[in-house]
Amino acid sequence: MALSDPDEKGRRKPVPVLGTEFDLPVDIVLVAIGEAPDPPFLPEGTSVGVAPWGGLLINPETLATGAPGVFAAGDVTYGPKSIIHAAAHGRKAARSIHAYLRHLSPRSVSEMPEDEFETASTLPPGDTITLDLRPTAREVMPLRNGDAARDRSVEFAKGFTEEQARREASRCLRCDLAYLCPTVRVISAALKGFASAFTSSSNVPVALGIMWVSLAGVVAVAAWLFVRLWINANRTMAQRMAKQETPPVQESAVR
Repeated sequence: MALSDPDEKGRRKPVPVLGTEFDLPVDIVLVAIGEAPDPPFLPEGTSVGVAPWGGLLINPETLATGAPGVFAAGDVTYGPKSIIHAAAHGRKAARSIHAYLRHLSPRSVSEMPEDEFETASTLPPGDTITLDLRPTAREVMPLRNGDAARDRSVEFAKGFTEEQARREASRCLRCDLAYLCPTVRVISAALKGFASAFTSSSNVPVALGIMWVSLAGVVAVAAWLFVRLWINANRTMAQRMAKQETPPVQESAVR
């Protein structure tokens, strides 16, 4: 493909270049261009329900359709969302399909099975894999500015450098499946500071100081809450006593 000459609005369109075609062998192709569901692919007389907007009707708990043994998940059931939602729905569908095939309740199926379907760890006994799940900031896309930003012949976004692309690709998407695996050691944002502080003997005083400051903060908050409760209790008691001491107003009938 190549860009054509600018039109009357200054826009350049991609046009095919003869002789530049090539084949690219792939295993899986993920199409993510905002396509809408296409219900006509369903066979005639199927019991799979179709929503008015074109998506498939499913049981929200099991993701089963109206046809026995047919399950659906992802955008075709709830509309356009992120690939994270699709992955989570796929995991839920896998549990439901497994439960259906084994005649079990979906709630009794675990993502980490402890039966003959359990995958044996290839790690040596006692070894673990460490995953750093601390939130990391996204890489900022460098953009053109000035006259270059108004030049329609060049891309506005400059693109990531190789180092930026590697950092962005290494960001964890938090599937949370790692928490269920006994051979995975997870480092979260809350524990990372203490873990790194105690790895070196020179950092022990720093870690102890952080712990004492945190403890002092908790004590201060607890004391403040106690004082507030004590004041509110005394105020409520005083109001009740004042109501009891006030003499009743005698009303006289006018004849």
